[in-house]
Amino acid sequence: MLTLLNRSIIELSGIDRKNFLQGLITNDINKATEKNLIFAAMLNAQGRFLYDFFIFEKDEKLFLDCFALRRDEIIQKLNFYK
Repeated sequence: MLTLLNRSIIELSGIDRKNFLQGLITNDINKATEKNLIFAAMLNAQGRFLYDFFIFEKDEKLFLDCFALRRDEIIQKLNFYK
């Protein structure tokens, strides 16, 4: 098994996890399933790039695979919208 040290995983759970992310990312969250990984980005209010990540779903949870150095910023931004 290969471990990528520059990647990090953020877990999102709860019944509203998909609705929460839908308005924050550039892809359709409903395409993220246990069998389908999607790529999405988060933009600022002016439409400029902030972050990108892969999203997949497993056991009724969403997982964001992101650049490790941006993990805390992404969590902070998600908590801001929470």
